[in-house]
Amino acid sequence: MTHLTLFDPSVPRLFADPFFRSFGLAGLPGRSRTRWTPPVDVFESDRELRIEAELPGVPQKDISVRFHDGRLIIEGTRTPTSGSGQEADRSSAAGAPEAPWTCRERCEGRFHRSFQVPDTVDASRIRAAAQDGVLTVVLPKA
Repeated sequence: MTHLTLFDPSVPRLFADPFFRSFGLAGLPGRSRTRWTPPVDVFESDRELRIEAELPGVPQKDISVRFHDGRLIIEGTRTPTSGSGQEADRSSAAGAPEAPWTCRERCEGRFHRSFQVPDTVDASRIRAAAQDGVLTVVLPKA
């Protein structure tokens, strides 16, 4: 008969291991918390180009959209969400301390995206708006 272990006492030690914190549930290998790249969708019609960037948790004041030398540049910063995990204890809404992060997959820090824009775009009419965590930049064609 095979013995089934329902709880492995080594699991809590695994979560406390510094190697696990660097490469396990605390984040994915190679993902930096100081610089990240937001995903974008680019749409083109006869009248315009539209770029939509996923920027959840980034206040509009922390986003910069510039057009320079035929390039559209989107950059900014996502600051840490409530608490900083292992470095400091977090507190709940009631003020009670919470345990450190168990899993951190969302990146924070500076981000930067740059796009070469075709000459057909009218740079004087470019507009941008952020809503529900999505930045939409509309580049009308001349």
